[in-house]
Amino acid sequence: MGTSQQDDTLRKLIKKDTDVLESLILELSSPVYSLIFRILGGQANKEDIEECVSDVFVDVWNKIESFDSSKGSLKTWIFILAKYKALDYKRKLKQKYNVQELKDYIPSQTNTLDEVLRKSQIESVLEILNSVSSVDKNIFLMKYFYYESMDSIAGKLNLTTKAVENRLRRVRELMKKRLKIEFQEWREHS
Repeated sequence: MGTSQQDDTLRKLIKKDTDVLESLILELSSPVYSLIFRILGGQANKEDIEECVSDVFVDVWNKIESFDSSKGSLKTWIFILAKYKALDYKRKLKQKYNVQELKDYIPSQTNTLDEVLRKSQIESVLEILNSVSSVDKNIFLMKYFYYESMDSIAGKLNLTTKAVENRLRRVRELMKKRLKIEFQEWREHS
C-alpha cells in the first residue's frame, strides 16, 4: 500500500466508509489469521481464532483515529493490533481452560512411576535439544512448539525446505535413539 493509497484509505476509514473496511478485511484477513493462529497455537479452536480476527478488524474500525502514520504503515499497525489481541485471547483462554484441564488431568490414582518417567523424558528431550546446533534446535521448536510450516521455517532461516526436513529428521532420529536407550536402561534397572 503506497503512501497516497494509505492516506486515502485512512481518510475513508476515519469517515467510516464500510467499503474500505471490507477491502482491508479481504486483503489482510488471511495474514492476520495466520499470525493469530501462530500466537494461539494449540490453545484455541477455529472459532476462537476467527472471533479474534473479527475483533481485530472491529478494533481497526473503532480505533482508527489513534493510528499514527509516523510510527509505521497501516498494515503494520493492523498486525500489531492483531498480535496484542491474540495475546489477550491467549491469556483469557488459558484462564478459561486451565481449571477444567487441571480437573481432567488429576488422575483417580496417582501413579508416581508414570510421573517420574514423564519428567525424565521431558528432561531428556531438553538435554537433547541443548546438545544440537542452535539452528536445529530452532527448527525443532518452530515446528513442534509454534506449529510453523516447513516452508515458513525455511524462509525464516534462509534454508531450503529440504534442508529443514533433513535437519528435523536428524533431530527426531537422535531423540528416538537416546530415548530408546534410556528406556532400555530403565527397564533393566526396574
